[in-house]
Amino acid sequence: MTRSKKHRRGFRYGFVGWSGYLKAWKINIGAELFFEFHKSSKLLRLSKVVEKGCVKKKNLRA
Repeated sequence: MTRSKKHRRGFRYGFVGWSGYLKAWKINIGAELFFEFHKSSKLLRLSKVVEKGCVKKKNLRA
């Protein structure tokens, strides 16, 4: 689940249950994660995971 917090002129986003999310999708600690925010649905979506030496594409909602 994501949560948002107003910050200056924008928002900051955080995850509730982050460690469980990483374990469920078998994402290693230290991987580089890329997200897309969809304004119309207010969803933050994980679009790409870059681990050491390989790239995994994910199509998941955070």
